[in-house]
Amino acid sequence: VVPPVPIPNTEVKHYSVDDSEVKGLVKVERCQTKNQPAPPKGGAGCFILPEALPPATACSQTAPAASPLVQRLLFIAELDRLKGILRHTLLLSGDRCENSAEHSWHIAMMAIVLQDFAAGPVNLERVLKMLLVHDIVEIDAGDTLVYDVQARQTQDQREQAAATRLFGMLDAPLGSELRVLWEEFNEGDSPDAAFACALDRLQPLLHNYLTQGRKWKENGVHAGMVRKRTVACLTGSPVLVDYMNTVISDAVAKGWLAPEPTDGSESGDVLDS
Repeated sequence: VVPPVPIPNTEVKHYSVDDSEVKGLVKVERCQTKNQPAPPKGGAGCFILPEALPPATACSQTAPAASPLVQRLLFIAELDRLKGILRHTLLLSGDRCENSAEHSWHIAMMAIVLQDFAAGPVNLERVLKMLLVHDIVEIDAGDTLVYDVQARQTQDQREQAAATRLFGMLDAPLGSELRVLWEEFNEGDSPDAAFACALDRLQPLLHNYLTQGRKWKENGVHAGMVRKRTVACLTGSPVLVDYMNTVISDAVAKGWLAPEPTDGSESGDVLDS
């Protein structure tokens, strides 16, 4: 039995940066400004970028308003934190779990490659935008386990608060556009959102299968729990759903995924598919 992959400590360190050290720099520094306490563990970081004098900061309430360019660059810097959010899906190498940034990139590539298998015409640009923003809220809210009933009770509240903060970092037209796309993905009703949802379910399923069900076994997942996750994808891509069910059946036959219990129970904490 292969032991579980240890989750590294991803706590962010904060550094003090003087104004004199910032002038003329093009790189982004994570900082703790003078006379301000460090953010709490797991909270938002503080970034500073040069603009006019004094420099604009993301964490100073007294700093002048940043230009749209600096606002967007600060948002881009904040996105780096998504690389530290670990999911519950192994890389195919099996040596660690993927992070949310890797997952978002991967399914965006899947949209380009698999767009011909959507249920109908989709706007690829909108699908790509949805896939790239759909997990941004995990920077604040973390990755919620699919079958963790207790955590899911507060998931919407946590993610809505995260969306308000993160998309609010951008100037109004762009921030509003990205939040609307994020909400459309979560609702999953439009053709674009339904196809994006199907890709979001397919990717972890493939990873679990191609790592011989290691995470399925560790978390007590059975076939009924995984099949239930595919139902919402039917309107997005019946072809992909058919293939997902084929993969599930083959995983059961190979002993990588437990068959559905005859009593219909759905116990177990889980990963992403």
